[in-house]
Amino acid sequence: MKLSMWVLASWLEKYQPAVKIERGDPILRSARILSGEINIEKQNVYLARANEFITNENDKVICVSGHDMILLNTTDMDLVLNNIFDAFDFYNSWADGLYEAILDGCDLQYVIDESTPVFQEPLAIHDANHMAIALSSKYGVGDIDQEWDTLLKTGSNSMDKLQQMKDFLHRSKFSHQVEIMNLPYFDKRFLQRMLYMHGNVAGRIIMPEYFKKTTPADFQLLDMLGNMVELWMKHNMESKTFREETAIFGDLLDGQIVSKVKLDHKLYMAGWNPEHNKVLAKILIPPEYKDITYPLLARLENLLEDCYVFLQTESIYILVNLFYLPESKMTLILSYELKQSAACCGISFTFQDILQLAVCAEQCDIALQYSKKEKGKVYFCKEYALEYIRGVLQSNATKASVHPALAILREYDHKRNSNLYHTLYTYLINNCSLADTARQLSLHRNSLMHRLDRIRELTGIDTKDVATREYLYLSFEIMKFPARH
Repeated sequence: MKLSMWVLASWLEKYQPAVKIERGDPILRSARILSGEINIEKQNVYLARANEFITNENDKVICVSGHDMILLNTTDMDLVLNNIFDAFDFYNSWADGLYEAILDGCDLQYVIDESTPVFQEPLAIHDANHMAIALSSKYGVGDIDQEWDTLLKTGSNSMDKLQQMKDFLHRSKFSHQVEIMNLPYFDKRFLQRMLYMHGNVAGRIIMPEYFKKTTPADFQLLDMLGNMVELWMKHNMESKTFREETAIFGDLLDGQIVSKVKLDHKLYMAGWNPEHNKVLAKILIPPEYKDITYPLLARLENLLEDCYVFLQTESIYILVNLFYLPESKMTLILSYELKQSAACCGISFTFQDILQLAVCAEQCDIALQYSKKEKGKVYFCKEYALEYIRGVLQSNATKASVHPALAILREYDHKRNSNLYHTLYTYLINNCSLADTARQLSLHRNSLMHRLDRIRELTGIDTKDVATREYLYLSFEIMKFPARH
């Protein structure tokens, strides 16, 4: 592990270091005492008596790396050198030990407990659903504060804190840097390092500032820990401990059983209420343009901030909350972006129950299947539902499934040379409006009412009943299909 001048300054704090660090990059592998016979190498930190370089600094030792300098309040250069060697031993032992343990299959709790002495602060690892999945075991209930106790007892921050944090967490979603959080609704500042898997948010590491003031060294060391946790993720791909931020939606599409508690927790963090209307969109990219899938995914993630954009079986899905992104605005954004990508998309019916996501995905497929698939077009399932139903009926229905009233009317019409069959169909497609039906059939209203009364006498049907009307309409559609032999 390469150290930085910031890490060494923190390690040598007993010497009351005065620092002048311009870069502080982690490039150091060893230490040397500076002499005229030595070749300067950027991977080393060099020690010398301060008065050889700085006037009036007779009782100090200087550590130099490039333009970075640490001035120590001691004259014992050999002791400082040994202390620096101890630093390299300590941090290398930590990093190498974690690396080997991860390859040997250790769990996350081991990773975090082995790292607690490095930071001397409590550590917490959260998944993408903001659930704490590993906490420093050194600190129990009552050792830190009420928020830490809540984490230990419930596996999550208190809901009011999470609600206050959600906007800030959303802004941090695309950050690859260790950040310091100084939020007014928390008693202490804390460092945060986002975790990523396949380019998607998989969680975050939190280090609260309880026992000491955060230093630049903490930023670098927490980033190193983040790298180790991401390595753990890579070697535990089958583990359910870490999931991509949108993996829970993929589970729903696959028909897997999903924890309602975790799902509600995720949506609550996004400010989504169960009563919010939602739609699911599925992007269809022509085979010859498949190479734009990931660039388009990244672009849509950035544009649609209040949506969940995810990849499932090589298709891009977008879960849209219409409370935050109205349908008209969603259509406008998607039309423009899809046109640039030679893609189109299908939109489900509006829904509220997120557990019905798999059904909504089928609705997206229906819209795409029956549309013209023109680039830049947004197709809604509601526009193609009837055509789909006709197709299903044509494939599966038989004349035996037709309402018996239709056979009665056809036989009556054949014997009496009347037109009751067509009258009933016209009445149904006009939503049972007497005026519209009479106009279409060129009948007087009283004549139409007489026909409808005769239909009721012959068949006993009740056209005021919604289910009966739907059954009759579908039966008429089935009768249009050619007879199957």
